[in-house]
Amino acid sequence: STVGRHFEESSTAAVRRLSHRHQHLPQ
Repeated sequence: STVGRHFEESSTAAVRRLSHRHQHLPQ
């Protein structure tokens, strides 16, 4: 469904954004 696809894209974007921010954290 369109709603499901939109939710999936939003979730992927959120995860990708978190992962990107995580990579820039000092270890």
